Amino acid sequence: MKSKKRLNFGVIFSNLDNTCQNEIWNGIVEFANKNDINLTAYIGTYHTADFDFSAHYESCFDVIKNSDSLDGVIMYSGLIAGAIGNEEFEKFAA
Repeated sequence: MKSKKRLNFGVIFSNLDNTCQNEIWNGIVEFANKNDINLTAYIGTYHTADFDFSAHYESCFDVIKNSDSLDGVIMYSGLIAGAIGNEEFEKFAA
């Protein structure tokens, strides 16, 4: 009998400082735990030394695009598209 492969989903969002994103993340984690799904979190911004947020979505998208282990990706598109623009986001999502 062949064993079923465990699914692995990536989740990309802008940062961990957003209450709404944290609530959604908690729901995704709860669902994944109940359904035996692996999650990989990708955070699209980082805090600079001068307490500013810098985007590095392109790096996240490159890692996701080149991954052969992800079965799907969940994106917090509103916040990402707001940072890089709808047209650029659509290119990455495609």
